[in-house]
Amino acid sequence: MANRFTCGVATLVVLGLLLSACSSGGDEDTPETVAGIYITDSIADSIQVFSVSATGDVAPLRTIAGAATGLASPIGIAVHNVHREIFIANVNGDSILVFSSDAYGNIAPKRIIAGVNTQVNDPFDVALDLTNDEVIVAGSSRIVVHERTANGDVAPKRIIMGGNTAFSSPEAIVVDEPNGEYIVGNMLNNSITVHARLANGNVAPLRTISGASTGLSVPRGLAYDAANGEIIVSNFSAGTVTVFGRTADGNIAPLRTLTGANLNDIALDVGAAQYVGVDFVSSIKAWARMATGAAAPVRTITGAQTALGNPTCVSVVR
Repeated sequence: MANRFTCGVATLVVLGLLLSACSSGGDEDTPETVAGIYITDSIADSIQVFSVSATGDVAPLRTIAGAATGLASPIGIAVHNVHREIFIANVNGDSILVFSSDAYGNIAPKRIIAGVNTQVNDPFDVALDLTNDEVIVAGSSRIVVHERTANGDVAPKRIIMGGNTAFSSPEAIVVDEPNGEYIVGNMLNNSITVHARLANGNVAPLRTISGASTGLSVPRGLAYDAANGEIIVSNFSAGTVTVFGRTADGNIAPLRTLTGANLNDIALDVGAAQYVGVDFVSSIKAWARMATGAAAPVRTITGAQTALGNPTCVSVVR
């Protein structure tokens, strides 16, 4: 099995607005409590939230951690701006945990999707479809779709699974809502597969990006820029970020390549026109969206006050 400490960014951008996979809280929250850079730490079993403008050695706004949270190697993270909820792919708990966006400390989740009927097994990433009010889970050679409000041991609406899917450790997923497609990063065969949203069962992808020209190398993180029609991939083994057009297919070269990134995951911050990534050396870094080559990050969050240990996945909400 591929390294368990991986994730894809479930970042959704609809009509140019960031609808990120990291979201939060109760209906009483104000939009200001939702904005932030949301991080999972799969070693410390925690969630941290930083200001969207954070830079340097700064403390997080809040941290969710402790026995009551049920966090057990949290990997993927998705945030719902409207319902103000954080969705977590809890890999060692075989569950999806849902917290309020303003949650902090040792607090229990408000909902848990878990149990044999859910088909949630080794969940590495989670994404949200705001248009259709669905939560999508990637992991264990399958994509599982549930209602956003699912709770307990409930059956999914759809499952994409089987030899025809071309999945090979699908551990990153984003949703292209305007075009009704799921974009999946496959770590073991270095490919990106694109599937119809309503696909169900053992169905082939609509398109596959793979081959030497693509530069894909353990694609751990994904983001999607709907406004510009671009798929953003962080390649863990190559230390690169590669950008493809939405309709890319086959052994095709990326539109742009950022080198020296060494990221475990990546998100798109539409408001700042930046890519935001995390690595396993306790830092969060941001680059200009059009950065290419060996461009330096425009800002870095790191240092003792950040309490960053092993940041695994990231989502950004403005």
